[in-house]
Amino acid sequence: MDGNAELGMLIAEVAELRPLPAVAVRALEIAEGEQFSAHELAQAISADQALTAKLLRLSNSAYYGFPRRITTVRDAVVLLGFRAVRSATLASCVIDTLPGGTVLDPATAWRYSVTVGLLAEVLARATQMHQDEAFTAGVLHNIGRLALDQHRPRELMASRNLARQQGVTLPEAQRLVLGYTDADLGGA
Repeated sequence: MDGNAELGMLIAEVAELRPLPAVAVRALEIAEGEQFSAHELAQAISADQALTAKLLRLSNSAYYGFPRRITTVRDAVVLLGFRAVRSATLASCVIDTLPGGTVLDPATAWRYSVTVGLLAEVLARATQMHQDEAFTAGVLHNIGRLALDQHRPRELMASRNLARQQGVTLPEAQRLVLGYTDADLGGA
């Protein structure tokens, strides 16, 4: 089967992602609305332990550099702001809709995605572009690799091994093994 046909089949598989959890949907609704308070947003997020942990970890990251440790979701919401919390919630949910694969470590993938999102946000701020969109794009830039990890783990591992052994880039190795790259998949 050629790369385009395989890519089309994989896109159909990946399109069947799990829906966002109700807690995350509610948090996103609150973060979008102007009539809600930080307390209401914090309450919604606090109903999900994983989302709470990720938000606190993000708020205590070196990127934000707050002078004290952030220990409550409410403090995180107030200090980060609704837009940042919305972006982080969306990023967390998108990553979590892909069940864990076998090649990539989920915690490392989350940290990497958020780090790229934060760097994209910094660049957007410096160039007066939309920071939320940049953050989201940065977080999602690697979604194709996460999908490969879930749906084509052997091929992803073979690509990584080939890249190391042959001294080629990962995209070059993926084209040789799969006929397409994780960026092709993520951009589809």
